[in-house]
Amino acid sequence: RAAADAEDSGGGVASLLSSLSGGSHDKAAPMVSTAAAEKAKKLEQELQELKRAHEQTELKSQRRIVDLLEQGADKQKVLDDRETENRKLREQVDELTVKARKHELDAEHER
Repeated sequence: RAAADAEDSGGGVASLLSSLSGGSHDKAAPMVSTAAAEKAKKLEQELQELKRAHEQTELKSQRRIVDLLEQGADKQKVLDDRETENRKLREQVDELTVKARKHELDAEHER
């Protein structure tokens, strides 16, 4: 709990040591041992390592999201291109069908 209070206050090791000693700076009766100071320093280092690891994971996640969005955009462009091509081909089929029908009618009228 003292470590969390020290981290929240932004003071780091000095705040942690102060909170462990009850806020007293009485040099005659130090309540914080060297072992506690070392533990506090170790915990702060561990916290910094965890923060770095979290930032790296967050960055990796953001890169993955960007990659997926780009892939989705690429696939959507391919889909749009194919739909445009399909529409053009249908128009050509319709035009050829009309020409064939006209040719059949013209052939019937000539007989």
